[in-house]
Amino acid sequence: MNEALNCKFMKKVKDIMSSPVKTINVETPITDVIDLFKVNSISGAPVVNNLGYAVGLISRSNLVQDADFAGKTAHDLMTPFVFDITPEQDLIQVAKKMAEFNIRRVIVAEDEKPVGVVTALDIVREYIAHLES
Repeated sequence: MNEALNCKFMKKVKDIMSSPVKTINVETPITDVIDLFKVNSISGAPVVNNLGYAVGLISRSNLVQDADFAGKTAHDLMTPFVFDITPEQDLIQVAKKMAEFNIRRVIVAEDEKPVGVVTALDIVREYIAHLES
Protein backbone atom coordinates (compact mmCIF):
# COMPACT_ATOMS: atom_id res chain seq x y z
CA MET A 1 0.00 0.00 0.00
CA ASN A 2 1.51 3.35 -0.94
CA GLU A 3 2.13 6.07 1.65
CA ALA A 4 -0.50 8.49 0.28
CA LEU A 5 -3.24 5.89 0.55
CA ASN A 6 -1.95 4.79 3.95
CA CYS A 7 -2.22 8.36 5.29
CA LYS A 8 -5.82 8.71 4.12
CA PHE A 9 -6.86 5.33 5.55
CA MET A 10 -6.03 5.95 9.21
CA LYS A 11 -9.12 4.81 11.04
CA LYS A 12 -8.81 3.34 14.49
CA VAL A 13 -9.87 -0.12 15.61
CA LYS A 14 -12.65 1.42 17.72
CA ASP A 15 -14.20 2.82 14.53
CA ILE A 16 -15.00 -0.62 13.10
CA MET A 17 -14.90 -3.16 15.94
CA SER A 18 -17.99 -5.14 16.87
CA SER A 19 -18.96 -4.20 20.39
CA PRO A 20 -20.22 -5.18 22.91
CA VAL A 21 -18.67 -8.58 22.45
CA LYS A 22 -20.05 -11.98 23.44
CA THR A 23 -17.50 -13.91 25.49
CA ILE A 24 -17.17 -17.56 26.37
CA ASN A 25 -15.75 -18.84 29.65
CA VAL A 26 -12.86 -21.32 29.41
CA GLU A 27 -15.00 -23.94 31.16
CA THR A 28 -17.95 -23.70 28.76
CA PRO A 29 -18.74 -27.06 27.12
CA ILE A 30 -18.27 -27.10 23.35
CA THR A 31 -21.94 -27.97 22.81
CA ASP A 32 -22.84 -24.70 24.60
CA VAL A 33 -20.32 -22.80 22.45
CA ILE A 34 -22.08 -24.11 19.33
CA ASP A 35 -25.45 -23.05 20.74
CA LEU A 36 -24.10 -19.55 21.52
CA PHE A 37 -22.82 -19.23 17.94
CA LYS A 38 -26.23 -20.26 16.54
CA VAL A 39 -28.36 -18.09 18.85
CA ASN A 40 -26.22 -14.99 18.31
CA SER A 41 -25.43 -15.58 14.61
CA ILE A 42 -21.70 -15.31 15.25
CA SER A 43 -18.80 -17.43 14.06
CA GLY A 44 -16.34 -16.76 16.86
CA ALA A 45 -15.86 -15.19 20.27
CA PRO A 46 -13.16 -14.37 22.82
CA VAL A 47 -12.55 -16.95 25.53
CA VAL A 48 -12.14 -15.52 29.02
CA ASN A 49 -10.99 -16.91 32.35
CA ASN A 50 -13.02 -16.65 35.55
CA LEU A 51 -11.74 -13.08 36.10
CA GLY A 52 -12.96 -11.98 32.67
CA TYR A 53 -9.48 -11.70 31.12
CA ALA A 54 -9.06 -12.70 27.48
CA VAL A 55 -7.07 -15.91 27.19
CA GLY A 56 -7.98 -17.04 23.69
CA LEU A 57 -10.39 -17.06 20.81
CA ILE A 58 -12.70 -19.79 19.58
CA SER A 59 -14.30 -19.88 16.15
CA ARG A 60 -16.08 -22.27 13.83
CA SER A 61 -12.73 -23.19 12.31
CA ASN A 62 -11.58 -24.45 15.74
CA LEU A 63 -14.71 -26.59 15.96
CA VAL A 64 -14.30 -28.29 12.59
CA GLN A 65 -10.81 -29.48 13.54
CA ASP A 66 -12.19 -31.86 16.18
CA ALA A 67 -15.32 -33.96 15.68
CA ASP A 68 -15.33 -35.45 19.19
CA PHE A 69 -16.72 -32.82 21.56
CA ALA A 70 -17.45 -35.19 24.46
CA GLY A 71 -16.25 -33.62 27.68
CA LYS A 72 -14.39 -30.83 25.88
CA THR A 73 -14.52 -27.16 26.84
CA ALA A 74 -13.73 -23.90 25.09
CA HIS A 75 -10.25 -24.07 26.62
CA ASP A 76 -9.57 -27.37 24.85
CA LEU A 77 -10.23 -26.04 21.34
CA MET A 78 -9.47 -22.30 21.56
CA THR A 79 -6.59 -20.54 19.87
CA PRO A 80 -4.51 -18.85 22.59
CA PHE A 81 -4.55 -15.04 22.74
CA VAL A 82 -1.78 -14.16 20.26
CA PHE A 83 -1.29 -10.39 20.58
CA ASP A 84 -2.90 -7.34 22.13
CA ILE A 85 -5.12 -5.07 20.06
CA THR A 86 -6.48 -1.90 21.63
CA PRO A 87 -9.34 0.31 20.45
CA GLU A 88 -6.91 3.18 19.75
CA GLN A 89 -4.62 1.28 17.38
CA ASP A 90 -4.46 2.21 13.71
CA LEU A 91 -6.39 -0.16 11.49
CA ILE A 92 -3.48 -0.50 9.06
CA GLN A 93 -1.21 -1.68 11.89
CA VAL A 94 -3.76 -4.30 12.94
CA ALA A 95 -4.34 -5.45 9.36
CA LYS A 96 -0.59 -5.99 8.94
CA LYS A 97 -0.43 -8.07 12.15
CA MET A 98 -3.41 -10.13 11.06
CA ALA A 99 -1.76 -10.82 7.70
CA GLU A 100 1.58 -11.63 9.33
CA PHE A 101 0.03 -14.19 11.68
CA ASN A 102 -2.61 -15.39 9.15
CA ILE A 103 -5.44 -14.51 11.56
CA ARG A 104 -8.99 -13.68 10.47
CA ARG A 105 -10.33 -12.40 13.81
CA VAL A 106 -8.70 -10.49 16.68
CA ILE A 107 -9.79 -9.63 20.18
CA VAL A 108 -9.85 -5.94 21.06
CA ALA A 109 -9.02 -5.57 24.74
CA GLU A 110 -8.64 -2.90 27.40
CA ASP A 111 -6.86 -3.92 30.59
CA GLU A 112 -6.81 -7.51 29.24
CA LYS A 113 -10.62 -7.63 29.12
CA PRO A 114 -12.35 -8.01 25.73
CA VAL A 115 -14.28 -4.96 24.54
CA GLY A 116 -14.67 -5.88 20.89
CA VAL A 117 -13.72 -8.02 17.93
CA VAL A 118 -12.36 -7.10 14.51
CA THR A 119 -12.45 -9.52 11.60
CA ALA A 120 -10.59 -9.50 8.31
CA LEU A 121 -13.96 -8.98 6.62
CA ASP A 122 -14.52 -5.84 8.76
CA ILE A 123 -11.23 -4.45 7.46
CA VAL A 124 -12.02 -5.34 3.85
CA ARG A 125 -15.44 -3.66 4.11
CA GLU A 126 -13.84 -0.53 5.58
CA TYR A 127 -11.20 -0.46 2.86
CA ILE A 128 -13.85 -0.78 0.13
CA ALA A 129 -15.88 2.03 1.73
CA HIS A 130 -12.71 4.14 1.80
CA LEU A 131 -12.02 3.48 -1.89
CA GLU A 132 -15.60 4.35 -2.81
CA SER A 133 -15.58 7.66 -0.88
